[in-house]
Amino acid sequence: MRLLLLLHLSLSIAVHLRGTLETEPVKLVHVLSMGREASCWVMDLLKNTSHASIFEPLGGLVEGSQIPRHSQSSTDAALQCLYDCHNCTGSEVRKDSLEELQQFCQDADDSESSLPYLVVKTTRIVDHAAISRALPQSYVDSSRFIVLLRDPRGVWASTKPYTSWAIHHIDLVCQLLALQALSLPDLAAVAGNRVLLGVYENWTEDTVSFAQDAARLLGVDADSFADFAKASQRPSEELMPPSWVNTLEASEIEEIETNANCQSYMARVGYTTKSWKSALKSPSELFGPLSEPEKLRLAELRSLQAALTQTLTDQATELPEPWKLEFQRSRANRVPSAS
Repeated sequence: MRLLLLLHLSLSIAVHLRGTLETEPVKLVHVLSMGREASCWVMDLLKNTSHASIFEPLGGLVEGSQIPRHSQSSTDAALQCLYDCHNCTGSEVRKDSLEELQQFCQDADDSESSLPYLVVKTTRIVDHAAISRALPQSYVDSSRFIVLLRDPRGVWASTKPYTSWAIHHIDLVCQLLALQALSLPDLAAVAGNRVLLGVYENWTEDTVSFAQDAARLLGVDADSFADFAKASQRPSEELMPPSWVNTLEASEIEEIETNANCQSYMARVGYTTKSWKSALKSPSELFGPLSEPEKLRLAELRSLQAALTQTLTDQATELPEPWKLEFQRSRANRVPSAS
């Protein structure tokens, strides 16, 4: 049954990626993650040793258990800067990211041919409506998007050891994940078959197939990703059952499974309560229309964001360090084992 499900999902992804992608060279690949979904590994795969990359260019702010985010205007400005460095004024992204962008921009301006694509990874942009709102369609057309999803119990188990992180709160993790999944139709509406979904529990079982899907998305030779993907494959006994089964307390699992936002996320993606075995949805289902309850949930989550933005504008620009989101980057080839 598990094999048949994986085959179904693989075929669904293949169908989703098949079609007429413009022959224009891919200029940017954006890895969109909530965090703790092996986004560093995916970024390293896409870099393929030679591609320029921008790692976590956005700062993050959080107020209590609200959703960490920039204001809408600052998010839009940051996206416009990342997708075309000529739009940067100096305040949209972190200083080191700005320097890297400026170097890439200079190289592109000096080159007589198109440069290899730029890889950008963010864990701050979870409402995918920002892509359609902030970017001209021409930017979207020359870009590719990889969205990462994961079981919320696995996300929390991976986040739990990092007690100083601003997202160290189950309710906040659930809000972010729900916003991420429920806004997928917004991304699909403008990006179409330029999007690849990477569901952690699926692709970690077959990193080579995932690498092939990514190569197909980017229009590159799959062999260029093969060695990295093969070296990263973990034995099935390390993956099943997932480690959260043994590392989380029963009370934590219950809190996640009864959280309204996590319930919405799990139902949308296909995760099962009281079991680590899931019936994960196909990409076409995840990109499909929201139900009425899901629309209401998404509206509520976005209202929380709006409330947070107003709160932050009333505060000093420089917030205390504990309020700032911080993530550590793993440079190991293997898919993170904190799964």
